[in-house]
This record gives sequence, structure tokens and C-alpha cells, in this order.
Amino acid sequence: MNKLFNLLKFPLSAALLGLVIQAALTSCSKVTYSHLKWQAIPSVTDGKPLEWSIPLKFFHKDSKLNYDISNDKKNLYVVFKITDELTKMKVLNSGMQFAIDVKGKKIFPVSIGYPLSSEHNVQPGSDVPYTGEGNLGEETILAASKQMMRISGFNADVKEGLVPQKNEYGIQTAITVTRDDILYYELRVPFKTFYKETITATDTVNPFSFEITLNPLTEGKMNPLDDAGDTNSQNGAGNGSGMPGGGGSMPGAGGGMPGGGGMPRHKTDVAPGNEKQVITQKLKLSIK
Repeated sequence: MNKLFNLLKFPLSAALLGLVIQAALTSCSKVTYSHLKWQAIPSVTDGKPLEWSIPLKFFHKDSKLNYDISNDKKNLYVVFKITDELTKMKVLNSGMQFAIDVKGKKIFPVSIGYPLSSEHNVQPGSDVPYTGEGNLGEETILAASKQMMRISGFNADVKEGLVPQKNEYGIQTAITVTRDDILYYELRVPFKTFYKETITATDTVNPFSFEITLNPLTEGKMNPLDDAGDTNSQNGAGNGSGMPGGGGSMPGAGGGMPGGGGMPRHKTDVAPGNEKQVITQKLKLSIK
């Protein structure tokens, strides 16, 4: 009987050893990351998603932010589609950041702040930042937000801090609101500004990390759009007047937006979902 047990003992141990080795190999295997969409035709950064496949690839459930990221050999492209009213208010009033970590370590040294918060925007036609005093209508907010962006972590020859939306570095942004009240935001970032002139196949091996930050509306403070409805109705902004930047027009009364002035009115300290939202993911570049 002991001899039979000893004969059975070796194959049983070998089987267990095989399972242990398999588990170890599985735990040590690398995670498979999706590749960015290859942008066969360079996207025109105009806030109109004509070069993108709709629906966009990624969706963030809490903010209802729909977005996609792509690349060609020289540029990184990003597009956002926002239909949720609170998220639109947060983006237009408190700003939004897109950040990149080429090493995939979630440190995100490269960042673009656009649009800027209303407290750091510039008045249309001026280089002076808006101080936050007084009320801004939605057209003014959108016009101001389109003029400047805040960048950091780029190459040494790229100026840090506030730079014009139209700049010599080729970093381009555009934001529009369509007639059916959808906010689109496009971003183009040349690789040469933060990584290298042109990517090659070796650059598609390791993933990049990306981070999107949606800032909350200021607690305890009325959103500037709260009182903008009456002003807009007086100057015609809530009655189908054109949004700056060729983005169509915001619907007025009867256009599906509460308040008659475009954006819904909420006190920021009572609006549900008014918190900082951070979306991160790792994706590999594509090459063709």
C-alpha cells in the first residue's frame, strides 16, 4: 500500500507544480493595452468632429463625457463630445485639463488647460485675465475661453503658462456648441512639442498614460450663468444668436434649454454631481 502511495505521490506533485508555474506566469504577464485610433487623414482642429467616427470610442459614465484619442506620425488628436448640462457648465466655467505621461507612470507632466476657468479667462479682445467680478453671459464665457490656454511640461522651447489659442507651437484647440446643444472640443498636440519630431514603430510598444480632469463649479458661489439668462434675453443671445467660433447657435426659449437663456441655472452648492472628476487610462500609439 505504501508503495502504491509513493507511486501516486510524484504525478500528483508534478500536477500541482504545473499549476503553480502556470499561475506564476499568468501573474507576471504584461497587460494588453488598446492602441489609439490611427488618424489616416489629419483632423482639422475646428470643434467639428467631421473626421471622427460617431459614436466616439470612449464614454465616462459619471460625467457622460464621450471622447476619443488618435494619432498620426506627427500629432496627437483628441475630441470630446458633451451633452450633459452640468458637465458643460463645469467645462465652460471651471475649465478642463488634458494631461499626458509618455512613460505610462501616471505622473502627467505634460498638460493643457483648455478651456480655462472663468476666473482665469481673458475678456474678448484683451490680454487681461478675467477677475471673476460681475456676471458673464455664455457667449462671453465661450469667447473668452477660446482665446487662451495654460500649458506646462512641454519642451524647453515651448513657453510655459498662458499662451494664445493660436500659437507658434502648433498646439491647437477649438470648442463649439451646435444647434442641438452639443458641445464639441478638439485638441491637437504635435509630438515634437513634448516627445519627438516623428514617431516610429518602436514608439508603439510602451503605453502612454492620459488624464482628463473636469473641475467642479465653485462651492458656495452662484454660477456666472445663473444670472446670465436675463442679460442674454435682453441682448438676443438666448434667441438663436450665433455662438462665436462658427459653432452654430445655442437654442433659446423653446429650444430645449431651461431658463430661456441657454444654459440651465443651478446653484453650485446644490447641483448633484458637482465634484472633481478625473479620467485616466493607458493606450498605445498606432503606426501605419
